[in-house]
Amino acid sequence: IQGMFRRGLTKEALTDFVLEQGPSKNTLLMEWDKLWTINKKIIDPQSPRYSAINADECCIFEIENAPAVPEPITVPLHAKNTSLGTKRLFYCTKILLEKEDAKSPQEKEKITLLKWGNCEITSVKKEGDVYCFRGKLVLNDKDMKKTKKITWVPCSPELTVECKIREFDHLINKASIEDEDNIADYVNPKTAYETLGRGDLDLKYVSKGAIIQIERRGFFIVDSPYNGKSNCLVLNYIPDGKAKAMSN
Repeated sequence: IQGMFRRGLTKEALTDFVLEQGPSKNTLLMEWDKLWTINKKIIDPQSPRYSAINADECCIFEIENAPAVPEPITVPLHAKNTSLGTKRLFYCTKILLEKEDAKSPQEKEKITLLKWGNCEITSVKKEGDVYCFRGKLVLNDKDMKKTKKITWVPCSPELTVECKIREFDHLINKASIEDEDNIADYVNPKTAYETLGRGDLDLKYVSKGAIIQIERRGFFIVDSPYNGKSNCLVLNYIPDGKAKAMSN
């Protein structure tokens, strides 16, 4: 149970799950999905939203008409729950995008930078496996219905926080072990994955045990808070009952 709580399971979700099953003398074999689905419904309305980019697989996007000096703005941590407070974003000329997001955009294509606005791509260059983009903001264009939504963080290390994003797989890779099975044959050889990320600057203020959402990635629990350059922020992925881990 302690391990599940460390992965982000709430007491409320566990209680609801147990009560929903009801008393029974029967031995039941159940998937984890239902428990994590209940958990997601509980944490979703009360989890602050942040952004983070895979630091090892990202590309640089230069914005021609962005502020030359980083411009801080304040946005809600949760669009539907303003009681959670606000966070700072920094508009600047160089930002980082996920490598996956950088594979498809073409010149003159319009994309939407989340929490900023629409942007038109003016130049695309590829050097090896690295994409470099240039673009210009089109903030008077409010039509975002058919645009690709892009997560971003400032390129500057001073305006982001380094974080380790951890994901965990099942110890056993078979749903049901039969009496004739040799359990050693079904032990998962790799159960932990770690990605180095760069996240919103205000992630340095999240506390141990806090549950947050990294937009377009999922929900995470803070396993180790930021404590200066010597102690990196560590986030553990919380299963949601549906999506596979990012590493898959």
